Formats: sequence, structure tokens, C-alpha cells
Amino acid sequence: MKKIGLILLVAFALGAGSAYFFSRTKNPVSDTAYADYLPPNTLAVISLRDLSGLTDRFPKTALGHFLSKETMAAILADMHADSSIVDAYAKSYDQVFSVLHNPGFRMVFGDDVELAWLPVNSKDFSADPRKAVEQSLVILATTASNKALETFAGTLLHKDVDTIKKGNLDLTRVRLDSNNYLYAYAEGARLLLAFTPEVLEHCVLANKTGKTLQQEKNFVDAGRFWHETSLAGNYSREFVQLDQLRLFLVGINNKDLKQVDRYLQGMQFVASTAGKSESGWKVVSLSRYTYDKLDPEVRKLIDAGAKKNISLNLLTDNPLLYSWSSSLGASTVLQGLSAADPEEYKKLDGRLRREFGLSLAEIAGTFGPQYGLVLKKIVQGGMFPLPEMVFFVQIRDHKAAETLLAGIRQKADARGMAAATREQVGPYTMYSWALLPGEATRPAFVLTRDMLYMANGPAGLKRLLSVEKEREHLPEQVAEKLGPVLADQVQRANNGIFVFWPNRFAVQVKGAADWLADLIAASKGRSVTRLKDELLHLLQSTEKAVLVSDLFPDHGRAEMVLVGKQEKEKSDR
Repeated sequence: MKKIGLILLVAFALGAGSAYFFSRTKNPVSDTAYADYLPPNTLAVISLRDLSGLTDRFPKTALGHFLSKETMAAILADMHADSSIVDAYAKSYDQVFSVLHNPGFRMVFGDDVELAWLPVNSKDFSADPRKAVEQSLVILATTASNKALETFAGTLLHKDVDTIKKGNLDLTRVRLDSNNYLYAYAEGARLLLAFTPEVLEHCVLANKTGKTLQQEKNFVDAGRFWHETSLAGNYSREFVQLDQLRLFLVGINNKDLKQVDRYLQGMQFVASTAGKSESGWKVVSLSRYTYDKLDPEVRKLIDAGAKKNISLNLLTDNPLLYSWSSSLGASTVLQGLSAADPEEYKKLDGRLRREFGLSLAEIAGTFGPQYGLVLKKIVQGGMFPLPEMVFFVQIRDHKAAETLLAGIRQKADARGMAAATREQVGPYTMYSWALLPGEATRPAFVLTRDMLYMANGPAGLKRLLSVEKEREHLPEQVAEKLGPVLADQVQRANNGIFVFWPNRFAVQVKGAADWLADLIAASKGRSVTRLKDELLHLLQSTEKAVLVSDLFPDHGRAEMVLVGKQEKEKSDR
């Protein structure tokens, strides 16, 4: 990637990754005027808002502190890294931020900037994918002066700048090296940059004829979604035309991409936006599709959407992490295995039939669609700290599950494991094995009428079985900690949930992290103490992270919220 392109991509990454950690910002002007210069079949657009503001605030954030050259120098020195590595990181850091703070750069890219991907010739892509994509990119920015790019290129990049004629367009040309150029076209406050003049001609032609992305139905719907999404400050927007992407993939002879094409059938677009909400940092995404045109496997995924989440009782006692999904499909798993290695699939299927009397298809069809895991807490496992966890999966075929689990117990006995301890817990039989002293070193499982629970410790299974009748309801103490808006989203989610408490996790995992750091120091002769401390500090800056997703007949929606430890909890809608 050319240097200017690398600088901008780093800026995009810093903006997207750091926005959450900002506590007070002004809300930049939100518009889609850039779409007036993009053709209707544009494949994707990434938009960053208030790039100068993001750049100024980033070093003061927890993530900015972690990535600073001072912190990284201390981490690398603690690990006894070669001084050349430390110097190289510091040099790269200074180069990036010297560019981002340069007045010329800010005149060109300081406000709103977009990176768009235009359609690529299939033959060119097949011959050299990286080069083809690079030459189909266009950067759009607003600037107060059409001389800003020349100033930026001449004073900071020290590159030759001249003007050329391409058709009816007067273009500024920046020499990047002996064989590569960056071309720019300015019209009023709008500035367009690309690695080929043909891309600029394409964009200007779209603007002159009025046939632009601005009028495309997908983009209109995405704009409506952005407008309706409540954010106190918007930092980025993303838009991908999946139907246009599929048309592009049709002409490419690539086995892996052909598989992608299958799952893009019926897909229209995906859009997302990220920024400040009243309670923290929020990312919201929307996908649109036509159900009847979707691949059958995708339709099955949508149909599997849970009317009721039957694992919410596992949030009792406020665990550190809870992950749930209703998307476990047997056919999807089997197709993935058979496509990866048909011969290995046959061998595995034959072995399972011999040892358990069940085919791979029967076993895969036994489980789902709901499944997930819970990290309850970090406990002392005797010799070292261990996570206390529960894995769970819904049962479709109870008889097949019983057959499989009976076979697994027999295999364990045959291989010399201590005999399983059987314990009756209400109407259910729980099995556990004492591998080492301590509760957390005793694997256990219990099969209920429609769920299989597995844990490292039978006590945790007993606890969850005691509240099984309340499994469709979010525990009150967790709902209170989440707040009414997030609690309602978690309760209603039909596709996926992820709840994580980073600050509490950092506190509990510190002992395990210290133990691991000491082990690495003893075995490798290198210290990771500073790295460990900085990672824990980064985790401690965030109180909670919540992701929920829903699938409906015509669209899907996902929302992620991060709340800083010091931020006051409020409703974010």
C-alpha cells in the first residue's frame, strides 16, 4: 500500500478503535454528500467523522495509553526485546502522529473523510487481487482550500506535485515513487483522491449525470437507518452493498469466493454506525435481505431464531461472561466438515458408527439450536487458578443424546479414568469425575429434558438446576446492573447475546495472570509483567460490554454497547 494510503488506513483504525474511550465530544455534522460523487454500484464505503478531534483525544484514552510509544517501550524492555524493535515502534508511532497532526493533512482530512471501494474488473482481480482493489479505491474529503493537498504533499511527504489533464478534468498528481502516483480532483470543498485517474473520471461522470449512490435504494435505506439510530456523537459509518458485491464475485474463478457467493443470495446491504451514546460507546448494524431469495441454509438460520431464550437462568449470581446463540444448525456443521475434507469426513463418520452406534449426521442433529457458555468466576484449582465455567447446548433428540453420553462414560472408564460419581439432582442424574483435588477439577454433566449442561465442578450444575424453572427470565440483580434498556434487549434477543464485565474480570483474573507471568519468566527467561499489568489496566477501564443480535424475516440487527468504569449508567435510547 502506498504511504498515503497506509497513513489513512491507520487513521481509520485509530478512529474506529478509540472512539469508545472519549467522554465528551461535539457532534460533527452528519451528511451523505459524498455519495453524490459515487456510482450507484459502489461496493462499500467507510466514513470517519471529526478525524482531527479523534486524533487529539486518542492519546488521553486507556487504549491510547496502552499503544503509546512510552508504554510500548516499557513493555518491550521488560520482555528484553532488541532495542531496534523499540526504536522501530517509536519511529512508526511518531511518523503516524506527525502526519495526523500536520496542518496540511488536517486541512484535507481533518473533518469527515470517506474511503470507497468501486467495482473491480474481474479479470484484473483474478490476476492481482491486491493491486486491483487498491486501484479501485477512492478517498473523499472536504477541504477549505484546493491547494491543501499540494501543501501537504510538498511539505510533509516531500513528494513531487504537478498538474495533468485527463479528458476534461484537471488533476493534481503526487509522485509516490518512480512507478506510482496519487491523483486528486477538487470541486469546491469536495476533494477526491485515487491511485488511478480513471477512478476519478468515473466518480465525476456519476456526479455530472446524476446517476449516483445517493439515489440507490440500498443507500437510501441505510441513510434512514443512520438517521433513526440515536447517538450523542457519531464517529464512523459503514455501508456494504451485498447484492453488488455478489455480482462482482460472479465473474471471479475462485473456489472459496464461489462459496461466499452462495450465502450472498438474496442479501441486499449491511450498514453500521458507531459513536457515543448517553451511557458509553455504541455500535449498531443493520442487514437487509429478501427471505425467499436466500440460500436455504441461511433461511434455516433465520427460522431458528429463538422465541424464548431458555438459558437466562445461567446469569444467576452475576457471572463474569455469558454467551448465547440460537444458530447451531446441524446441516451447516456437516457441510462445513464434508467440504473441508470429504475423506476425513467418511473416516470420522465410520468411527462414530462403530464406537457409538450413531452417524455423524445423527450426532450433529442431536444438538441445537441454542448453545453457549458461562464464565462464573476465577477460582483456585489447587495447583493453579482455573475458570469456573458452564457449557450448555439444547437437545433435539433426547434418545440419541443419552446413547452418545453413555458411550462417552464407557470410553472414560475403559481408559482408566476414575469411575464416574452419580448423583440425583431432582429428576435428573448428574455425572462427575474427580481428576484432581478441588471442585474446579471435577468435570461434570447433566442431561435434562431439553438441555445438556457441562461444567468443571458439580456444585455449579446443582445451582443452575435449582433455578431451572426461571430459565426464561433475566435475573433481577443482573437486569439492575445492565440498566433497563440493555436488560430489555438481552431479554428479547432472538439470535445472540454476549455479556462481559471486563473490570470485574480483570480483578478476578489478576492472580491467574500473575501465576502465568511467573511461569513464563521461569520457563522462557523473559518477563511479561509490564504487558500483563497494562492489559489488566486496559480491561479495568471498561465496566461492561453487551452485544445482542436479532434476525427477522426481512432484516437482521445487532447492537454493541461498551460502558466505561467511571461513566454514570443511563438509558441510551
